[in-house]
Amino acid sequence: MSENSEKLPENQWRGIHLNRMGLRISGISFSISRDGSFDSAPVEIGVSLDLYIHWLEIALQHLYEAQAAHEELLACWDSDDANRKNKALERDFSSSMQCVLASAVAVDAFYAMVRDFVTIPKKTIESWERKRLSRAKRISEVFRLGFRISSAGFKSMRSHLCELFKWRDWCVHPEAGFDKPVRYKELHVATEWRFVAFRFDNAKNSLAIALSVIAQLLNQGKPRIPELAKHCERIEYLVAPLIDVWEREFGTLYSRQSKQKERGT
Repeated sequence: MSENSEKLPENQWRGIHLNRMGLRISGISFSISRDGSFDSAPVEIGVSLDLYIHWLEIALQHLYEAQAAHEELLACWDSDDANRKNKALERDFSSSMQCVLASAVAVDAFYAMVRDFVTIPKKTIESWERKRLSRAKRISEVFRLGFRISSAGFKSMRSHLCELFKWRDWCVHPEAGFDKPVRYKELHVATEWRFVAFRFDNAKNSLAIALSVIAQLLNQGKPRIPELAKHCERIEYLVAPLIDVWEREFGTLYSRQSKQKERGT
C-alpha cells in the first residue's frame, strides 16, 4: 500500500482482483414483483488459476539467468580470477538446475489440469501401480487419455518427458558418494558431473520439452472431452506469448500443421 493510500477497515473490500485467471459466475436469477420492483439473488463467483503458465515463466527467467552466467563463465575462464570463475560456474549451475525443476513442475501442473477432466479406470491405475510406472509415463498416459495423439507422437512425447523427469530426479534425489570427474569440454577441465550436466544448454533443452509438449497439446492436440476442449481454448492465449518469446530468442519450437492439413484437405 502506498503512503497516500487510505487505509481501509478490515471488513471493507474492493472487489475481486483478476489477473490471467478463469472466472465463473453461477446462480444468476432475477425476479420482478407485481408492483414492478426488481430483485436478484446473490451470485456465486469462482476463480481458477493455471499454475503451469507461471511455472513456464519461472523456468524461462531462470534460463535467462543461466544464459547470462554461462556467457560470463566462458568470458572469464581463462583469467586468473578464481573467485569470478567459481561464481559464474555456480550461477550457471544453480540457475540451470532451477530451470530444469520448474520445467518439470510445469508439465506436472499441466497434467494435474488434464487429470481433472479425465476418468481413469480403477484397473488401469492398479496396472500402473503393479508395473511401478514412472511419473513421466503416467503423465504421458493421462495426456493420451485426454487428447487424441498419434502412435508416433505419443512415443516421441513419452520419450522426451522421461528424459525431462530423469533430469528432475537428478535434482531432487541426489545420490551420495563419490564419482569420477567429468570433462567440461568448453572449459577444458574435469569437475563434478553435476556442474557439467546442469548448464545453460541442457536447461534450454529441458524447457524446450516442457513448453513444446504443453503448447502442442493446447494448439494442435485434439481433446477427447468437450469440457477439456473448452478449457484449452480458454487458456491457449496465455501460452502463446511464451512461444513467441522463445522463438524470437532461440528459434522454432515445433513444426506447425495447417488447419487444412489437419482436416486432410
